[in-house]
Amino acid sequence: QRKMCGGIRFRGGQGFRRFGRIRLAAHGRTRLAGIDDIHADAARAFELARQYFPKAQLMLNVFSITNDSNATTRYLEIIGLLQERKLIDIIGDQPHGFSTTEPAPMPTHRANLDRLAATGLPIHVTELDIPGNDDSVQLANYQRIFPVFWEHPAVEGITLWGYHQNTHWRRASGDWLMYANGAQRPALTWLVEYVENTQPVIPNGQKFTINEHAAVGAVVGRVAVNDPDSEQPLSAWQIEGGDGVSVIGIDSDTGVLRVVDSAPLDFERDQTLTLQVSVTDGYRRSEPQ
Repeated sequence: QRKMCGGIRFRGGQGFRRFGRIRLAAHGRTRLAGIDDIHADAARAFELARQYFPKAQLMLNVFSITNDSNATTRYLEIIGLLQERKLIDIIGDQPHGFSTTEPAPMPTHRANLDRLAATGLPIHVTELDIPGNDDSVQLANYQRIFPVFWEHPAVEGITLWGYHQNTHWRRASGDWLMYANGAQRPALTWLVEYVENTQPVIPNGQKFTINEHAAVGAVVGRVAVNDPDSEQPLSAWQIEGGDGVSVIGIDSDTGVLRVVDSAPLDFERDQTLTLQVSVTDGYRRSEPQ
């Protein structure tokens, strides 16, 4: 059995639907094979798949790719060969727990996801499992890892490679999400809430007036934000850029703007100042505006 939640698939027993379509994947040691071997073996498999299943979408699917730039380079060579022959429709990535240990913000994974996306093909994260025998450790790992893949524009969906305590293939490292009695671990509770969450949006073009004689600490205004998830408090307001960063500060709890340095306020010299700010609802941070 498998439960579905948005673009996540929870893999349980034998077999599962594959993003609503047929998926044919090259597994095993493809990552380590030479390009000639790929052409002779895997490419032939893809040719036959295209011949006998012309309506199927074909995927190359390998583990330990985005954590390793050299592996990504090799993967892209193989993908390029298949693309030249119009034999690949989807790129698969298997970021198992042993390959997602990079500290936040996981720059290697992000950069290599971008490299895969540059092919123009969609990416499916096909086998994700995240460890943590301690609940707090697994929760922190999910919060560090999952958004990197989920929020990437080229990633169409994620398959969690097991979720039940008694059947998960990585039980020893605590990758499972649900207890044998059906109770959810904190990471699963967070995950469901996260994927159902709507990213807050700060309307662009908000304007405030500042008197050039304003004192330090004077209130400039409160930044407006739209967030359909009204039950989730907004927090961690921060300034991301703009030419007013040395003059205006923001209250991280309320989004209120205040003067932090009045000396540069000179209407004759600078009639406008700009700021880019963002805020989080505890699940997602808004785009800077």
